[in-house]
Amino acid sequence: MRASAPGLLRPATGDVAHRVTYVELFFDLVFVFAVTQLSHILIDRQDPLALLHTIMLAMVVWFAWVYTTWAMSWLNPERWPVTALLFVMMLLGMLIAVAIPDAFGDRALLFALALTAFGLVRSLFTIAAFFPTSRPHAMNFVRI
Repeated sequence: MRASAPGLLRPATGDVAHRVTYVELFFDLVFVFAVTQLSHILIDRQDPLALLHTIMLAMVVWFAWVYTTWAMSWLNPERWPVTALLFVMMLLGMLIAVAIPDAFGDRALLFALALTAFGLVRSLFTIAAFFPTSRPHAMNFVRI
């Protein structure tokens, strides 16, 4: 059952409960760019190692996007802290995407740091948003 929505959580009913905002759609575009960056690995090199790298990076990008969109289904993007979170996540997502073609080379540190920050910022913000009104949901997010 969805928690009540004071604070940063979406309301359980009404238009805001299911509305997708332009900021959320723009966030998705960052990941469209990341997916196109994945193709550059295979464009540059057609060998089994490049394929393995592409699959591994695709899984990382996929899970980053999935966990973030899942969290956003609970958070209210019409509240300014959540909107700010999305812009921070977009910036980190762009750093991840820019590093993808050389994520196993010279840009490995950029990729790793941006991905780590991406996961930490999303998780800590979501836990903090849940905690005042729905501790069970916060603990569920911690476990996931």
